[in-house]
Amino acid sequence: FPKQIYSELQWKTIEEEIVHWESAIASDSNYADAHMKLAFALVKQDKTKHKEQVISYLKQAEAIFKSQGYDEEAMQARQVWSIMWLT
Repeated sequence: FPKQIYSELQWKTIEEEIVHWESAIASDSNYADAHMKLAFALVKQDKTKHKEQVISYLKQAEAIFKSQGYDEEAMQARQVWSIMWLT
């Protein structure tokens, strides 16, 4: 699906959203936005339990954005994982 369709999808549970973004990453590991959205979904589910996993997905998003020339998005991903690391 194109990115705009992903943003319009609705899930009944956070678990469905997590599975969706995991599937999106499995089919395209360079889909940086999916890494970001999966990280956010994991935070919604349980910030404390998933902290290391969330930071990992955000770092992956940062690296992908940077490799694709999206420096602003890479910086945003870095800021979010930095905040997560401090909390």
